[in-house]
Amino acid sequence: MNNNAFVSTPPSTATRDSASTATTAAAAILTIAAVAIHSQIRRYQLRNKNPIVNYQDYTSSEKAKLCHVGFATPNAIPSLPLDYIIIGSGMGGLSTASILAQEGKRVLVLEQHDVVGGNMHTFEDGGGYEFDTGLHYIGRAKNVKEMFRYITRDAVKWTDMDPAYDVVVVGKDKVSIRGEVDPDISNHPDHRRVIRDLKGMFPKEDHAAIDLHFKYVRLVMKLIPMYAVVRMLPSSIQMGLERCFPTYIRLFTHTTQQILDSVTDNLKLKGILSYIYGDYGEVPTRGAFAMHALLWDHFQSGAMYPVGGPSVIPQSIVPIIKDAGGAVLVRAPVSKLLFDDSHDTVIGVEVKGKKIYAPIVISSIGAPQTFQKLVPSSHRYLVERELEGIQHPDIVSHISLSSMFIGLKTSEDGKKCGGIDLASSLPSQNYWLFPSWDHSANWQEYDNNSDSNSNDNNNPPLPPPPAVFISFPSIKDPTYNTRHPNRQVAVVISPSKFTEVQKHQHERVKHRGSNYTALKESYKAALLKIFIQEFPHLEDAIDFVDLGTAVTNDYYLGTYRGAVYGLGHTPHRFRQTWLRPETPVKGLYLTGQDMMSAGIVGALIGGVRCAISLDKSRLVTVGRLLV
Repeated sequence: MNNNAFVSTPPSTATRDSASTATTAAAAILTIAAVAIHSQIRRYQLRNKNPIVNYQDYTSSEKAKLCHVGFATPNAIPSLPLDYIIIGSGMGGLSTASILAQEGKRVLVLEQHDVVGGNMHTFEDGGGYEFDTGLHYIGRAKNVKEMFRYITRDAVKWTDMDPAYDVVVVGKDKVSIRGEVDPDISNHPDHRRVIRDLKGMFPKEDHAAIDLHFKYVRLVMKLIPMYAVVRMLPSSIQMGLERCFPTYIRLFTHTTQQILDSVTDNLKLKGILSYIYGDYGEVPTRGAFAMHALLWDHFQSGAMYPVGGPSVIPQSIVPIIKDAGGAVLVRAPVSKLLFDDSHDTVIGVEVKGKKIYAPIVISSIGAPQTFQKLVPSSHRYLVERELEGIQHPDIVSHISLSSMFIGLKTSEDGKKCGGIDLASSLPSQNYWLFPSWDHSANWQEYDNNSDSNSNDNNNPPLPPPPAVFISFPSIKDPTYNTRHPNRQVAVVISPSKFTEVQKHQHERVKHRGSNYTALKESYKAALLKIFIQEFPHLEDAIDFVDLGTAVTNDYYLGTYRGAVYGLGHTPHRFRQTWLRPETPVKGLYLTGQDMMSAGIVGALIGGVRCAISLDKSRLVTVGRLLV
């Protein structure tokens, strides 16, 4: 076993010393932060003692309609003055907007798509099938529920998934990943359930490696408060503090592969521990161990799904914004930021030739899209470091996603094809399928074959995907069949490369030509074959199939090169001192995934961090949501 990658002293001693240092450091930094905001607390309390927001009651249909109000709708833009403009209505933008609106702030959220929600939006197609797009499951952590409770004003309910929320498949080998659902343990599970399950699968000589892996996971989580606070400080202070804490540097700047190689030589064990890379889009040789640890911690109490589907989240937030005097408008693509040239300050945005002004503009569309597309060339000198940083090969995400949507139709009695009861035959777990336990090798083989095929204009067959994720949203949501009787759906997602479809990115949507159509068909054929191999009893029930590629993500979700997870979650990313909500441009802030980490919850935390950066005294109120 190679210990040189991470462990230079006996693991137990290193872990104890590191934990002690981390705890002391976190306490010191939090104390400094508390002192720094002490003078603002009274000002905050006086200013927000009785924020006047008269909340209204809305029906479900009224909430849904509010998520489709167009920019061109007469009188849709709130009367001035606005307090904030937020670009993008994904989780990052909406969470920040909700926090501000609940303080009585007037916020205008502008969304380029025709529906609010980003990766939380759902869509119907194929004659009555409803599909989710990006929220497939969320960890059952207590603080996660509290964050959603706060930003939706307790309007979203959750249903628990199967305790074995993920099933990892390599050939005929299937491994269930279980969360701790015992209410007496689940608040502080310390990964006991998954550790026990893994030790039951592997011989005793691997048990120490399993324990050590999860010790490192817990150590990362002890360091997260320090990371969150440090990343809101000026760059010079960040660098000085980080030099004082080598353990912090190692855990946030080593790859998952480096850490796993340091604890075990067992390829299958490493493959099981790192299967979760699909949730943040970086294979173990590129992905930061810190992100790997965050996800293991996030799901340690199991997983849950929103009752009514993911769209209930934006439908619960938009009324809060409206009741505070703001608005959320769709079909509102922001073309550029407006500047006060005398002070190099952002003062508003331009949408379809109309100029809208506010003292603060917040972008939730990602750092690349914000700095490259919205900052006019005349002012890009203000963000030279950021423009250089987002082009670094170790921060540009290498993986985009292709998503296939399958409609499964039942007969009036809920059965189809030989009396199969679909509702009881579909799993509520997610399935992760891999060619082998070596995830980096799987990706490398796909990458090499994809590159060799990309020069062929005749769209040769694509290489087998390096991973496939299969989920059945209709089974997770107990209300789905009430809304869509005799319907079930599956979503099949696979990593892909933007270069495979890059030449079609500027072609008209739904009219990209025969070559693109043929390429989509090859994707569909490959993924459908894998789906049917895993679930052969569903073949005759398939009624509808469609597929979106990386350019689909860019068009509908506003992603950059199809990267739904934002910037790459590599060690290089976690070293960037400029990657924080406050930008070098006065009046411009960032929110969302790039401000924390991938996924809906990562974007939500990024939204909370942005709200705190706007006014540090919010540590008193919403800062508790991060603990």
